[in-house]
Amino acid sequence: MDVTSIVSGLSGSGWFEMAGKVVLVFTFITGLFPDKVISGIPIIGKLWPIANWLAGNVFNNVNHPKGVKALKEVEDEIDAAKKKVPERVGIADTLDGV
Repeated sequence: MDVTSIVSGLSGSGWFEMAGKVVLVFTFITGLFPDKVISGIPIIGKLWPIANWLAGNVFNNVNHPKGVKALKEVEDEIDAAKKKVPERVGIADTLDGV
């Protein structure tokens, strides 16, 4: 079974297409507005966590109060967190870390 047969099988499924559209729409919506702005709107603020969950963070949105200006800051935080994780080489090291 190759990737092409998996993709063609799923693309013919109505539910897979609908799920893809839902993720795409909610990713677009949650990427447009920072959480801080939306949390101040009464009804939408309550539904916003659901929208974030449905978005699935597919495109790794930087949903930061500073907006895109915080991209470098967020990337630096991610790099610093990665440096704290010990590098594992081989299956024995990986299993020891579990």
